[in-house]
Amino acid sequence: MNKRGYNTKEAMAYLGVQRRFFERHIAPLLDGKGVKAGTSVIYERPDLDAAWDRYKLVAGSERANSEKGINKWDVQSNPASTKTPTAVTRLMPVTGTKGFESAVSRATRRRRIT
Repeated sequence: MNKRGYNTKEAMAYLGVQRRFFERHIAPLLDGKGVKAGTSVIYERPDLDAAWDRYKLVAGSERANSEKGINKWDVQSNPASTKTPTAVTRLMPVTGTKGFESAVSRATRRRRIT
């Protein structure tokens, strides 16, 4: 593509990235650079190149600052489960099997009557 302006879909193809990556990492770097043309936003090639270069600098510095052997992607920021035991609640009194048997016997007696 040897064009001056690219719509969003063409800009993603030019950079070789997917939509979510473009929206999360590249579009904030292009804030205010796009020109509204009808229903499209047109980005100029030098702006796309500059945004990609800025992203590479930021991503490269993050990789350089990370400690060897520690991966950020496998560290949970908000763990889904905890190791603390769940407290026992008494929503229904524990009566053993007698409570169930009495409930069943009451239900079967009602069916016979009707």
